[in-house]
Amino acid sequence: MKHGAQRASAGRARGSHLLLALLLSLPPLPLRAAPAGEAPAAPAGDPASRPRVALVLQGGGAMGLAHVGVLKLIDQLGIPVDIVVGTSMGSIVGGLYSIGYGAEELERLTLGADWLELFFAKSLPADEKYWDRVDRSRYAISLDFDRSGTKLSAGLLSDRRILAYLDRLTLSVPAEADFDSLPRRFRAVATDIATGERVVLGRGSLADAMRASMGIPGVFAPYRLGGRYLVDGGLVDNLPIDLARELGAEIVIAVQLSGGERFSEEELGRSPLASLTRSIDIMTDMNVLPQLPRASYVLNVDLTGYTTADFLRGAEILAVGERAALERRGDFEELRSRILGPGGAAAEAPPRPAPPRVDRVLVVGAEGKEEAKTLSLLLPLEGGLADEAVLEEAVGYLERRGAYSSIRLQSEERGRQSLLVLRLQKSPPERNAVRLGFASEASYTTSIGSRDIIAPGLVFRGLTSPGSKLTIDFSLNDQPGLGAAFLQPLGERLFAELSFLASSSVDTYVTDDLEGRSFQINRQSVAWRLGFTPFNWAEIAASLRYDEIPHTGSYPDLPAGPDVEAAPIASLSFELSLLDSPIFPQKGVHAAAGYQQGIPGIGGSRAFRTFETSGCLVSSIDVPLSLELEWEYGTDFSERGDDDDAAPAYYKPDLANRRMFPGLMDAGERMGGHVLGLSLLGKYQLNWSTRALGLPAFALLHGSAGTALQDLAQAGSFKDYSHATADIGLGLRVNDAFGLMMRVGMARGLDEVPKGFVAIDLGAFGMR
Repeated sequence: MKHGAQRASAGRARGSHLLLALLLSLPPLPLRAAPAGEAPAAPAGDPASRPRVALVLQGGGAMGLAHVGVLKLIDQLGIPVDIVVGTSMGSIVGGLYSIGYGAEELERLTLGADWLELFFAKSLPADEKYWDRVDRSRYAISLDFDRSGTKLSAGLLSDRRILAYLDRLTLSVPAEADFDSLPRRFRAVATDIATGERVVLGRGSLADAMRASMGIPGVFAPYRLGGRYLVDGGLVDNLPIDLARELGAEIVIAVQLSGGERFSEEELGRSPLASLTRSIDIMTDMNVLPQLPRASYVLNVDLTGYTTADFLRGAEILAVGERAALERRGDFEELRSRILGPGGAAAEAPPRPAPPRVDRVLVVGAEGKEEAKTLSLLLPLEGGLADEAVLEEAVGYLERRGAYSSIRLQSEERGRQSLLVLRLQKSPPERNAVRLGFASEASYTTSIGSRDIIAPGLVFRGLTSPGSKLTIDFSLNDQPGLGAAFLQPLGERLFAELSFLASSSVDTYVTDDLEGRSFQINRQSVAWRLGFTPFNWAEIAASLRYDEIPHTGSYPDLPAGPDVEAAPIASLSFELSLLDSPIFPQKGVHAAAGYQQGIPGIGGSRAFRTFETSGCLVSSIDVPLSLELEWEYGTDFSERGDDDDAAPAYYKPDLANRRMFPGLMDAGERMGGHVLGLSLLGKYQLNWSTRALGLPAFALLHGSAGTALQDLAQAGSFKDYSHATADIGLGLRVNDAFGLMMRVGMARGLDEVPKGFVAIDLGAFGMR
């Protein structure tokens, strides 16, 4: 497949590229006298003497689906094809066509496939612990490192799903096949990333050949095959007409894809990425243009307005290819007559590949219960034929486990037995990492409140056992601090953690009167935690913590129990997260609850109790639309906010959740002895249908209401102590720990005076 930087853009060159512009301005090459060495037309009624015909398909990512539309006319007219040569997406369509998939079947497969799922969906590791999931929501950048330095992934996307899909489609072909023995001879073109050489793939695994040919540099890791690291063939030969001639083709039909994404002069001047993309476009164009005269016929499919990532517009792209062929139907009919002779009978297409017989199932790379479960899913195939539904269920089960970097299905002949072999490769264990988190929040109204936090850190794994983890984190800017934690698994589900934290939390508001609007709380804590993970998406923990809080400021106008400078605290907590992403989730649930008890008698501490819970429930109404209900609740169990047994100000329940309340609130509006907040957020993904490789962007409609009671006596008139927010906005998700949210709205505080506000959040705002 081709990336947006490697598309067939034969209609775009201009300016100083005079030769390129001239060639691209020409119409599709008409039928003409056969070049030297090209066979003459076959005599009527003598199909055995007809010339050998090759079909050459260009790369182009999603735009390559247009090839299927062209094949529909070729099949309809009965034009014989003996050789198929393709690059990138052209190799995928061509490879399937070479083993007997007809155009109608290819249309069903290409339009029925969930390309976003195959290329872009991620599977969480089945054994990923809850604390690692939390880390993913906090740290936007994580780089593995060892003694040689940091290590980046060789590709942005995993090829695991697309390879498993191609395996299932090509299961009728043995794992080690000679592509000359296929119903139509086939070749795929790739590039050796080390030498820059063109690599022609003509034997081995058909799925491997197609995968190697579509390896977009930087998007997919180079594919190791035959001792070489291979990437997309479009870098050196995006429309391999010469290769078709080398294979003995006497008539060559080439399908060229042009158009794609255009860049204005202004865009080229503003963005280095646009210039790089355009440069690679020109490079791939230039390896196509010299070969065009050596084709017998070139059909140019104009795909202006589409991109290599437009898989969700596959039906449109396929229809464009079909229309382009139909507009030149006369040319194709003339081609047919030239190949078969006047009145020649239409060539019979090879039959659709039959599923292989399965005498025995073999699973390699799984152990214990997982091996037994996988075998139980596949055993019904033994003694019969490979069934697509059974294979899909087995592969789907392994995908959901998320424990394997490779899931391969292949048919093999061993003696007289036909084997179905499922080979699994475990995902490598996580390594030491350097990571970085970032969070910035700002609200602008009659006052300005902001906070910026940069959080670099280090993770060292496996110091005492394979699952142990030492983290050292720093926090800079408005919340400076240092934290260290050592987590030790105790068997499969239990863990113990010892941690230290020193931090300073600053809230600053820019107003005419800073007094009462700016305060700072310092804290040092040592904690020991014992936890249990009943599932990898949930955690239950008990802890003992010792806090020291030398106050350098206090929350203004907030009734609270007597301050403590040292507080031994016992706590119980529960958390679960089943969201598809912490930032702008489209479905799932998140919930957290915690109870803490101050232990009296040490360092002037005293007894107090608090309970807090928060969470959200997200429901997908339609593909692009979802609703999110979020809640916050807390109590300190005291009758009056300033009773002797009430929580100190620092430990009061708090509604400081900017997803719910983005406007500025006084301490008394968000903190209290008893707080409750509810929020409803509607999200519409703006680019769900057009930008497969783009970042998810959302339109937001939001409303919330909350109350903070200082005394239980206020419960009867809680409306007087309530506030509300309504806003609209836009959001963007980069990954699970970095997003952008901009909102404009109105907030009504306890003074009942509505105030407009603008709120901007950047970074990790998905989980508190």
